[in-house]
Amino acid sequence: MKAIPFDLIIAGQRAVDDDSYLVPSAVAEYLGIPMLSMVVRQEITGRNIQCEQSLQDGTAVVEADLRLF
Repeated sequence: MKAIPFDLIIAGQRAVDDDSYLVPSAVAEYLGIPMLSMVVRQEITGRNIQCEQSLQDGTAVVEADLRLF
């Protein structure tokens, strides 16, 4: 996997690993890159990405500058 040029991992809400969400975190850690998990909606505008994340008590909106990745 290290031969593939990834800058950011965006993972959805559902997983095949018993919904423990470990795979995206493990892949990001292995590659040494950032990760956004539990994403239920995303929007890319220009050089920014805005993701809505599902949390235990609701949702959170996270925004990042894609030029940093």
